[in-house]
Amino acid sequence: MLAANFHAYSELSLDEARKALIKGAEEFLNQINSDTKSIPYLNHHPFSAKDLDYGIGFIDEKKHDFVGNNYIAHAFILNGKVYYDTLNEQTGHLQDFYEETYEEALQKAQISK
Repeated sequence: MLAANFHAYSELSLDEARKALIKGAEEFLNQINSDTKSIPYLNHHPFSAKDLDYGIGFIDEKKHDFVGNNYIAHAFILNGKVYYDTLNEQTGHLQDFYEETYEEALQKAQISK
């Protein structure tokens, strides 16, 4: 498992967050799988979405916290599944919003491998 998590100052819908997450993950996987110096150190090759813990937290620049107002606050890939969370502004905690397989997200994002 390879992990990478990022923050972005953006207010994105589900579709926009999906595209940002999948585009970043595909670029990350491409870099991992094409780095000939690193390949001997990987426990297997090629790496796929099932090998990633990859996420983006979407941050409100003014509040320095996750975005609210029905935007996606956190999107992440874990074990080949994609999860999207929103911020419950009453509790201040993230809550599950939507889940799909990586392949479903890839198809919906219309990003070619």
